Amino acid sequence: MLAIKFDLVKIHKNPFILNPKMLQSHKNKILLALLTLLVVSFMLMPNITQNQASVLHAEVFPPVAVMPPVQNIPMPSPQAVAQPSVSVVTETKATFPNQYSLAIDAIGLNIPLGETYLDDQKHLMVPGNPNQAAWYASGPKPGNSGTALITGHLDSLAGPGVFWNLKKVQLGNLLEITKPDGSIATFKVDRIESVPQDHRFPWSEVYSTKGAAQIRIITCDGEYNPVTGRYNRNLVVFGTLQ
Repeated sequence: MLAIKFDLVKIHKNPFILNPKMLQSHKNKILLALLTLLVVSFMLMPNITQNQASVLHAEVFPPVAVMPPVQNIPMPSPQAVAQPSVSVVTETKATFPNQYSLAIDAIGLNIPLGETYLDDQKHLMVPGNPNQAAWYASGPKPGNSGTALITGHLDSLAGPGVFWNLKKVQLGNLLEITKPDGSIATFKVDRIESVPQDHRFPWSEVYSTKGAAQIRIITCDGEYNPVTGRYNRNLVVFGTLQ
């Protein structure tokens, strides 16, 4: 602005100020300076606006942590060398080396069972494929002394999972486990419980490494929380070898 005022003073003192050509020339210079200033200002505006928008976006839309889809069930005291602990279930690809299969005629279910284990932090892993189920291979084998654990998803974002209809099982229904040698172990449902997914989970009643041959099928139950991506309960079907 000082340069522009200085030129105006020179123009005012110029004896040829009334010369139209010279006056027009100075006007053109002033207009050119103003136009240059506007162009530079316009070029700087997008960066400022973009930076301001980024700050506002970060404030209005904070990052949301992605939570695992299933919560584990706590074990109150050690009952075997390898057992689940209190934490969140992690997922794994089920393996089928010595294949068992599960049949529940009452709900039209007949599926192969994969094997699942604990991860490094002793979290029980559930098959990542919602259409697969697996038995806990570090515990008793289905049909042997002790309690065999079977786990699988109730559903997923894609729809119903392998144990979607498990809630339709009734007392007295039969659960059949076909072993790798072709023999069949038949269990009778004698208890069905919906239990909290927290420290109140009755592990002492659900799992044992000795005693009568029994089976437990565990999946999710209760209310689904879309924020955490978890259910608040577990459905446990109890069966005893016949």
